[in-house]
Amino acid sequence: MKTLICGFDDSNHAGDRKGDIITGVFSDNPGDANVVRFKNRRDREFFRNWFANNFGNKDYRFAALHDDELRRIQPNLPLVAPSLIDNYLSSTRLGFNKIQIYFDGILKKWHKEFLRDVYTGRFKEITIDNFVKRQNIHQCPTVVYIADILAHDIYSLSYGEVIDHGKRVMVDEGRLLKMIGGRNE
Repeated sequence: MKTLICGFDDSNHAGDRKGDIITGVFSDNPGDANVVRFKNRRDREFFRNWFANNFGNKDYRFAALHDDELRRIQPNLPLVAPSLIDNYLSSTRLGFNKIQIYFDGILKKWHKEFLRDVYTGRFKEITIDNFVKRQNIHQCPTVVYIADILAHDIYSLSYGEVIDHGKRVMVDEGRLLKMIGGRNE
């Protein structure tokens, strides 16, 4: 069975015109789902090597959230994840029958239920989990660590570079706000 492994993180910048950058990293290498202990600093050499090695297919997508309310919702990652996953899936010829979706930060029960509802029927197996940084240590799948570095790096680009970036996915922020309604708890 072919598994799509997804890792998500955000830039944690909700207060300026670039918005909050939500990144999704995609891999079909089973080792990228293994939980690994990373130091808090961003390891650029590891990042470059991860994309450069030939172990599996690797790619990423991101969205920039601009709505003030949506940018501050905790967590907003699982709301944006389906748009990034679907965009990636539409761009690849690879077929997957399992999906593993991993997030940095806290997930609520309804987030997991929402994601299961989105992907039930499309995948035979669905795994959803989250990882919270403790004592300045990332202990998470590699795809989540790479998403952390990407979110930071994309946020550091100019506003024009973010808007015109080829990996940027537009999300319907109004629809996301309607979806959450009274669930921001």
